[in-house]
Amino acid sequence: MISIKYLIKIITIKLYKYLIFPYYYLFFFLKKKFTSVVLISDSANWVLDQNMRTFSKFLKNTLNFSIVKSSYIPNFQYIYLLDQYQIFKIKFFDNIKKVIALDYLHGLHFHSSYNKKLLKFITLNQNKIKIIRVTNSYFKKYLVKQGIDKKKIYTIPVSISNSVKYCDKKDVKKFKEKYNIPSNFFIIGSFQKDGNGWMEGDSPKSIKGPDIFVKTVKILNKKIKNLLILLTGPARGYIKNELKKNNISYLHLKELSNDQMKFAYSCLDLYLITSRDEGGPMSIFESMTMGVPVVSTRVGHAHDHIKNFYNGFKTNVNNYKQLSYYGYLIYSDNKLRKKIIQNGKLTAKKNSFAAQTTHWKKFFRIFINKNS
Repeated sequence: MISIKYLIKIITIKLYKYLIFPYYYLFFFLKKKFTSVVLISDSANWVLDQNMRTFSKFLKNTLNFSIVKSSYIPNFQYIYLLDQYQIFKIKFFDNIKKVIALDYLHGLHFHSSYNKKLLKFITLNQNKIKIIRVTNSYFKKYLVKQGIDKKKIYTIPVSISNSVKYCDKKDVKKFKEKYNIPSNFFIIGSFQKDGNGWMEGDSPKSIKGPDIFVKTVKILNKKIKNLLILLTGPARGYIKNELKKNNISYLHLKELSNDQMKFAYSCLDLYLITSRDEGGPMSIFESMTMGVPVVSTRVGHAHDHIKNFYNGFKTNVNNYKQLSYYGYLIYSDNKLRKKIIQNGKLTAKKNSFAAQTTHWKKFFRIFINKNS
């Protein structure tokens, strides 16, 4: 049976395709050449939601440019691809009619044939891309090693969301009561989608490492008496099934809004990241902002911004035993925990939107040929 949500989605797509989309052609036809930065993203729009205000304000007030969110790729404008996989939409034979910037946030070639295809495509066509933005030094070195000109690569982390802010204890208490979250449990959070697709997600998404997550919490469950795993977001079926099999308590808050996420973070004693490949994740800085210690594999932001025994813990990918060891340290050593929380907040502050303004100014000036 077709759900109402699915029906609304189909109707919206049809209306967009036949009534709204044609006006994009007219808009860009009438628009003066090279006066807009057009953002192209995936259907999830997660980056757009976080960075749109920052980009818009700078481009409008400083460089007198407009910013447009579109799925249509026009000629004679600046095209900023916020999702690297959208690069396959570009017709490179007419690239003289557009200037292209690309976010290349993740995609190690040895994890999938699609990533291998993507890397080859970008490497061969790099002379037609003005600037490539990455989020960490590890991925920059990786791309350079694979043959991409390091002069084209600019590093800016995925900054924290403005919606994630410290919240009042009374509000957190109400949130816990609403969702039956116990106060006497050690709560480990995982808010990243780690199943394939957007439905139940019973098939694991390997790069997110849900199998490593389960192995890690299995060890911790034997050491910590009252352990609870708090999940959010879609496609968490695999991890839920595995937690059930191993009698590990969990709650899945599937329908939380962005504004509610700060309350979910406030319930946590530890945030655990077990990914094999990441551009961020944003949850590292979000957790730090909310005073939640982070234990992570050495991916994305963890590579540059987490220092063991200072502001969190990081391990090599797949090392679930070390992940569980660090997780238990957070649980058992209160003095260390407080130190990590304090230093984590400082790290997050350095990676706020405001702190990164200078980097984005330089990025866009390179992109659209404006002098400093």
